[in-house]
Amino acid sequence: MDLKNRITGLTTVPAKSLAPHPDNIRLHPGRQVEQVRQLIEQIGWAQAILVYPHGDGWRILDGHLRANLDPEADVPVLTTDLNEAEADLLLATLDATRDTARFSKDKLQRIVERIGRSIQSNPILEDIQEHIKQHAPPTASEDGGLHSKTDAERDLELKTGEHYDFLVIQSANRREYRALCEAVGLSVPTYRPNTPVMRAIHGKELLNLLC
Repeated sequence: MDLKNRITGLTTVPAKSLAPHPDNIRLHPGRQVEQVRQLIEQIGWAQAILVYPHGDGWRILDGHLRANLDPEADVPVLTTDLNEAEADLLLATLDATRDTARFSKDKLQRIVERIGRSIQSNPILEDIQEHIKQHAPPTASEDGGLHSKTDAERDLELKTGEHYDFLVIQSANRREYRALCEAVGLSVPTYRPNTPVMRAIHGKELLNLLC
């Protein structure tokens, strides 16, 4: 395949010189900010901020959180020659396509075990370790295949002529989400950072629990 290389360089600039994208779709809770801050303080910069030309400078495509950690710091940036339309396409799809990836619980466990004692001082690894221990296996097996459907999932599949009516309950955090799932007898899904998760229950079963 003859593909264009849109990367024009790798350089270092003051974080405060980078313009945030006004339509950045990512929202970063305080805990995530602290986790990323601690990780960078422990390892250093190992991932560049992705930018494209805007006005007389650069606008961020990926890496808003990292750029905002310390506006006075010099940060590595990966520059591109994307135009506004191309930047919008990448902004809308970069995280979305990345979040569709599944992961192997076994391989993640091996990595965490190799890291060893670092878990004690790293909140990100503490979260991962907690979910490895407490939650159901992820949807990807070692060979990359999809998980087998549970009886509950098969029971919820639509039959000919049927449709779904939805009642959505939004939880404020993982602890609340876990409590809601346990209250109605649903398994708690494996944690994947910044990835929405969903569990379903028949309306009649929920009514039986509430009434």
